[in-house]
Amino acid sequence: KRFWYHIHHPEWRAALDTDALAYMKIGQEIGELARQTFPEGVLLPFSPTDKALSATQAALAGDAPVLFEASFAAEGLQARCDILERNADGTWTLIEVKSGVRVKEPDHIEDVAFQAIVLRAAGLRIRDYRLMHLDKEYAHEGGNYDPVRIFQSTDITGMVLETIPRLAADLDAVRALAAQNDAPDFQPNTYCRDCDFREKCHKDVPSGGLWQLPGINVNSVRKLASQGLRVLDDVTSAEQLSPTNRLAYRVISGKQDFTDPELIKQLDRLPGPIGFVDFEAIDPALPRFVGHHPYERVPFQWSLHVIPDADSAQQPEWRDYLHTDRSQDPRIAFAATLWEAVQDCNSLVFYSDYEVTTLKMLRDAGVPYGRELHEKIKAVGYDLFKAIKGKTYWNSFNGSYSIKNVLPAVNPAVSYNDLNVKNGAVAVQVYEEYLDPATSPERRAAIIDDLRTYCQLDTYAMLALYQGFRAAVPGWAPAAVRD
Repeated sequence: KRFWYHIHHPEWRAALDTDALAYMKIGQEIGELARQTFPEGVLLPFSPTDKALSATQAALAGDAPVLFEASFAAEGLQARCDILERNADGTWTLIEVKSGVRVKEPDHIEDVAFQAIVLRAAGLRIRDYRLMHLDKEYAHEGGNYDPVRIFQSTDITGMVLETIPRLAADLDAVRALAAQNDAPDFQPNTYCRDCDFREKCHKDVPSGGLWQLPGINVNSVRKLASQGLRVLDDVTSAEQLSPTNRLAYRVISGKQDFTDPELIKQLDRLPGPIGFVDFEAIDPALPRFVGHHPYERVPFQWSLHVIPDADSAQQPEWRDYLHTDRSQDPRIAFAATLWEAVQDCNSLVFYSDYEVTTLKMLRDAGVPYGRELHEKIKAVGYDLFKAIKGKTYWNSFNGSYSIKNVLPAVNPAVSYNDLNVKNGAVAVQVYEEYLDPATSPERRAAIIDDLRTYCQLDTYAMLALYQGFRAAVPGWAPAAVRD
């Protein structure tokens, strides 16, 4: 259905979010870097389509050894190739560039197989197919990236040739779908949550779809649909659902909230001082610091709110660190300052295991204090997300255990709405902007303020959740009690 909307109503597509824009930018940077491995290559125009097609035909008839962004159209299909390399025997090698560190099956193979079908139909002879991807072992030496060493090239010819017949058969159905005057009937599923046509597509979709239950997956939704269960009203017994989804069903259908009594007991028993900790990190495809590898996680900021004990009336103490030296590896100062800050904490509360895995990475990378920090959080850490998921559920969580959903339910007074940085994706984006040499000093100063404000609220939000759950009515209670 999403494909049909792309063909017939592209104007209905929602604006790209921060994550999508960042992903596109990374793809463009890596594509430009890949072209540097073929200095004799010719870059062809992308658009308009007729100009791109005619420029490609002229280049094919010429003697350029390598073509970038060559465009083809045949049998109602269009494709554009990252790199085409001319062989001495008159054939071509098709090279697809990806921003990952490995060949991803079946996605990458089907992508290249589709291009192969179009190019073959256009009369081009392809000898072999290769996929260029980042080499995860590449260590940045500073300065410009080495375009030869940072990429690996994998021969995927066999896999592509095996995929072409199946994909070619599927294309008949795709053409028929594109030719339909009306959108196909399609049952909503979990992938609808992030669809860029959801606003239009779902305007007539009944509320209470089982695909909106927290933690449910695509296959579970399909299995339930095969049994005639698509919305909450179709379910006659919680036993028809998986154990993970039964609690949410009981809460929603009974219009009551449930707070696990054991959760409250656990929170009451946390020994003080209690620290609420949160990290921000980048994991850039193209490493930013000397010695770093593609997609290596680089924590650059931490925030910590500390209270003496569970029942203390004192204002929490806020401690934080943000790495501002653009020339130095942030991990060193990050770990050293964090280790000093958590010395007095007998409990460390976090939301999901991101902090634990980050410290494990610091330990494995040999960063000073990485081992000590990982041992500390394993010994005294408390994952609030793990503690509530599947065991505590309120109607106002709206189908998600994300802190951005849970927080307004537990304490609506604490909000991210007025912040310039509202989530982790934006935090990563603006820190990348901070590292950019072209960013002005004035803009860098504003970024520092925005990042500190955001990360401070993240740990204060965890404290608010901690206090809110401790004050909640244990067990079942009408939703209105907690409004």
